[in-house]
Amino acid sequence: MARAQISSLPSSPGQGERREGRDVNEAGVGRGRLTAGFAAFAGLLVAEIHLCRPRDPEAKGLVERANGYLETSFLPGRTFSGDFNTQLTTWLAVADRRVHRALQTRPTERWEADRAGMLTLPPVAPPAWWRMQTRIGRDHYVRVDTNDYSVHPDAIGRIVTVLTDNDEVLALAPGGVIVARHPRCWARHQTITDPDHAEGGKTMRGQLQHHQQAARQATAQDPYGPLVEVEQRELASYDRLFTIIEGGGDREAGRCPAPPPPRPKAPQRAAGPAPRRPPTSPSSPAG
Repeated sequence: MARAQISSLPSSPGQGERREGRDVNEAGVGRGRLTAGFAAFAGLLVAEIHLCRPRDPEAKGLVERANGYLETSFLPGRTFSGDFNTQLTTWLAVADRRVHRALQTRPTERWEADRAGMLTLPPVAPPAWWRMQTRIGRDHYVRVDTNDYSVHPDAIGRIVTVLTDNDEVLALAPGGVIVARHPRCWARHQTITDPDHAEGGKTMRGQLQHHQQAARQATAQDPYGPLVEVEQRELASYDRLFTIIEGGGDREAGRCPAPPPPRPKAPQRAAGPAPRRPPTSPSSPAG
């Protein structure tokens, strides 16, 4: 039922947002993780989150069927913000008189009991923005719901926060600087470009091409490229280093040490015929 009509929340965790926890973070499926925004929203409504088990279509289908009905019956043709309340008011007048299969009664007959058990609305309204963070690539666009929105090229390479509601797409650079503001586009696979962003990107590409051309011209004038000054070590430092390694620390640096005297050669034995072994007599066989 529309919020303007109910003006209260379910008091039992088994009602309302009880089964909406699994799809809020697809990366956390199977690990029981929730996004901070969804957990904060559930805490604001004093609602307990019930995560359906993986590969449990029966439990999840209870919610998906209701979501699919709302998407196909109310979302198409929406033209203004109060359209949901208008359609729901008309729909409830018919649907609440039907016998609900799970309740085994008409919702109108249960309404007063449910209303008595509901809590009051929180004093602080939940945030209306859908938030995400992304790094801006060289094309300086962000994608929101299959649509690409341009961002000022100054944000290339930086992480920006994208805030989206039903009417606007806003991108904030670190420090809260607005680098993009677009009306929300409800068509699909569209590219929305701010003329200022396009002009800024064209200017930056022209500057880059100018710098690249200047670098190519400087390289063409000198086939070996521009000279780069590097640090050089004094040659005397190598003399001091080798003097220490060779054990001549008391010798004067910069002078080559005298070569050591040659070693005397060992006397060599005169070559001659090898000594002959005496002949051996064959042994007599045993008698």
